[in-house]
Amino acid sequence: LISDGHWNRHEARLLSWLLPPNGVAVDAGANIGGFTLPLARHVGNDGEVHAFEPFRMTFQMLTANCALNGLQSCYTHQQALGS
Repeated sequence: LISDGHWNRHEARLLSWLLPPNGVAVDAGANIGGFTLPLARHVGNDGEVHAFEPFRMTFQMLTANCALNGLQSCYTHQQALGS
């Protein structure tokens, strides 16, 4: 992140390649949005990225990152996923 301004750039690019524009994705354990944000940009306003982050402070940063980047396709959920 510090050296080139990107978080897992190659992984995010691969996921974008697998996800069609206007598609729907789930980011389980989204943290602050390292994958959520690039995927939400990729799917555009007609797609959806559902980002799940259970920890309150991290969830608040995730939600703020989506809002500050104007990503209408980003839906954040303060929940853990699992059985």
